[in-house]
Amino acid sequence: LEEMRAGVREELQKGAEEQAKNELIEDMVTDILKDTSITFTPAAVDQEIAQMVENFKNQAERSGWKWEDFLQLQGESEAGIRENFRETAEERLSRQLIIRQFVLDEKIRINDADLDGAIAERL
Repeated sequence: LEEMRAGVREELQKGAEEQAKNELIEDMVTDILKDTSITFTPAAVDQEIAQMVENFKNQAERSGWKWEDFLQLQGESEAGIRENFRETAEERLSRQLIIRQFVLDEKIRINDADLDGAIAERL
């Protein structure tokens, strides 16, 4: 029983650490996006939208729907779904670009005290 408790505690600790890291990064990216305007080529946005539509299409088909039937049930066209995804695609591209730049510039620094505080709060 004690070994099981230790194992569960270790898994919870790892999960909390990972979640704290992800939240810190997401918060940083969100703060940067508030003060930044990023413009992408239409081709980059269209490619991101195409990937999102393909993922959505695969989800519908895994759920047992034919894509055309799913679109009809939703009262939507694929072009309409693409347009609905545009804002999300631009935000995803912006987030990816910011994170990539952080990695390239090695600007992401999370000290142990911040991480320990976030972990303790989660636990």
